Amino acid sequence: MLSWLGISSDDASNSDEEEEARHLFAHKFLMKTMSENELSQTPKVEGVWCYNGQNKAISGTLCLTGHHMILYADDTSSGEIWIQYMNIDAVEKRIGLDKGTLVLKCKDLQQIQLTIPGVEDATNVAYTAEILSSITDPCLQFPFFYRAKFKYDENGWDLYNINDWYKELQSKTDKWRLSDVNSDFGVCTSYPNQIVVPSEIDDSMIQKSAKFRQAGRFPVLCYYHKNGASIIRSSQPLVGANNRRCKDDEKLLNAMLGPSHRGYILDIRSVQTAVQAKAKGGGYESDHQYPRWKRFTMNLYSYYVQQESLIRIVEASNDKSGSMDRWMSKLESSGWMGYIKRAMDAACLVAQCVDREEWSVLVHGAEGFDSTLTVTSLAQIILDSECRTIRGFLALIDREWIYAGHPFADRSAHGPYSSNKQRGESPVFSIFLECVFQLLHQFPLSFEFTSTLLVDLRMHSYSSQFGTFLFNHMRDRVRGKLHQKTISLWTYILSPAIFPKYINPLYKRRNDNIWPSVAPQSLEFWEELFTPWSTPRNEALERVKSLEAEHIELEYLTAKLAKRVGNVPINEIQNLTIGQMDVKKVSNRKSAMKNEKLNKKKNENFVNENAAMNGPKLLDFTEFPRPEKFEDLVSDEKSNNYYMPIDAPQHFSNDTDIPNGLPLQRPNLLDNLAAFVNPSSSQELPEKVETNSSKESPLIDFDHFSVPNSDNSTDSAQQSSEPSLINIDEDFSNEKIETDPNLSNSNSLNDLYESPI
Repeated sequence: MLSWLGISSDDASNSDEEEEARHLFAHKFLMKTMSENELSQTPKVEGVWCYNGQNKAISGTLCLTGHHMILYADDTSSGEIWIQYMNIDAVEKRIGLDKGTLVLKCKDLQQIQLTIPGVEDATNVAYTAEILSSITDPCLQFPFFYRAKFKYDENGWDLYNINDWYKELQSKTDKWRLSDVNSDFGVCTSYPNQIVVPSEIDDSMIQKSAKFRQAGRFPVLCYYHKNGASIIRSSQPLVGANNRRCKDDEKLLNAMLGPSHRGYILDIRSVQTAVQAKAKGGGYESDHQYPRWKRFTMNLYSYYVQQESLIRIVEASNDKSGSMDRWMSKLESSGWMGYIKRAMDAACLVAQCVDREEWSVLVHGAEGFDSTLTVTSLAQIILDSECRTIRGFLALIDREWIYAGHPFADRSAHGPYSSNKQRGESPVFSIFLECVFQLLHQFPLSFEFTSTLLVDLRMHSYSSQFGTFLFNHMRDRVRGKLHQKTISLWTYILSPAIFPKYINPLYKRRNDNIWPSVAPQSLEFWEELFTPWSTPRNEALERVKSLEAEHIELEYLTAKLAKRVGNVPINEIQNLTIGQMDVKKVSNRKSAMKNEKLNKKKNENFVNENAAMNGPKLLDFTEFPRPEKFEDLVSDEKSNNYYMPIDAPQHFSNDTDIPNGLPLQRPNLLDNLAAFVNPSSSQELPEKVETNSSKESPLIDFDHFSVPNSDNSTDSAQQSSEPSLINIDEDFSNEKIETDPNLSNSNSLNDLYESPI
């Protein structure tokens, strides 16, 4: 570390006193250097214009500090603009005769343009930004000097505690124990100091298994399902060309099997990559040494390939001059949506094996701390409703990313704009967040948070005033005293003033699994992240809150109308706009309704007969058949029947698979209207429309592969010396991504009901 200052971290002592002195010296050296050179030349510039693509241009005074550029607007109503140096990915200079323009390309994908009067001042500001944005030592970054100015009720560092997680696990089973074998980080530097392992496995066997796995990342428990199956992760075994084996590693894996005593091994590398790794000393599990485990592969690509894809999709997002066809072509050629689809494919497959077949699943690639964490995390979100809450989701990131050893410092060192490329950089965490966004888009009622939380998490993973995503592993965080010297991002998110910002007003908790569609046409382009200038971040949330307020207003008016008027044909109500749904505007119908009631007393069947001959039929949900196709979920104009919205973008095998957050599900506006138009009816609406459970279809397209059966029979190919590999690589270059239409702006109740969220 401290390479920028010419100090080697290997020469520094681990004692507390010398570590404190080292940090203090580094900070003073940095401040002294900057004050004598760059900052003293241009500490403040007046008459600067700032434009970030969303707001109007702002003029003010630009001040340079040790960690920020601060623009104080001349108009006090415009406030201040703070730009952290660590968020600057690249600085583009355009120097003119009497002024200079700087384009600050940030890691959060925003671009900020500064027009500075004076060529010398513009050059000095650009040089200062380039120097201070290139500091790599975490101890010199802003989180170590930031002090919270907001009120908070709890410490975010205590949100996830492995002892609490283990106590919850103990309430379900006594098969596991908490081990301190890695208390000094001697067994594995990227694992935490406490690990949950099977009770029948002692620490000596764990140490031998760690030596057989790359970087010491032996198999550990990620998730324990209610049926006894579990999700496990590790790194690749060091089999090598000589087919080495480790009996302790075999016993460790067998001890993690569920009640079926069978398991799958998901290798997220291609077959060719796994074979090449074996020639270099790595490899994969053999069928002979692991007879209870069935291995198959899904290629999620290496982390360094994903960085190039991010660069191309950002370039396509910034292209505002081309046509729609050209933009779609760039989006397709980037391959970004293909990575999202593959990750969701793998996660759905893992969740299905655990929940449906009750088989434990081991997930690993090469190192086991990149795409492996993406798959295991997404599978838990699919299976566990607690992970779809704000606190549960943050705890999941703690457990499966921070404590699991994802190297945030290396992967998030630079963004897509930087010309200083390093091999360790990759948007792995960004891919995970976008997969969560796809789940949230398909199930908007099943998540407690909105996409705003996902965008903020990605931003803070690249640059932040909080210490949550600093360093690579827990050993570095413990030695750097991260929990004592910095503030957790979770503290900020869970604070009373900030927490409501991320609340999803449509959230309705349910404990069922969610089975997303993994078809390419079901994936949505994340405009809020890639094109923030065209879609303000709070616009969608404000629209949802507006709809919620309108829904409350409609419920109030419906209840009020039910007391004052009698039966009204349903088509007349649906043709009314929100502004027309007022008690005063329907009061002139009272006399007509009274006459209709008098006639109804003379003939009990008058209403139905009159509706059949002269008017629309009253809404009766009991007569509606279930639509067989997704295209049939529309109103029948001939009979004026309106079907209940039952979404089916993918297939479900039974009633329990129908999720509670699909795009066409709506607040029960028509339930209230049905009670209004027919208040005397004692027949209640069905809570769920029955489905044809006999027509069972898979959740994932298995045209190119099939999950191995749970029986014990094996063919001759499986009994060979080499394991049988199931290759499911696909070419996604020709797939086209389709986006759903935007939400309709109509105020009509009919449009409110039928427009997609």
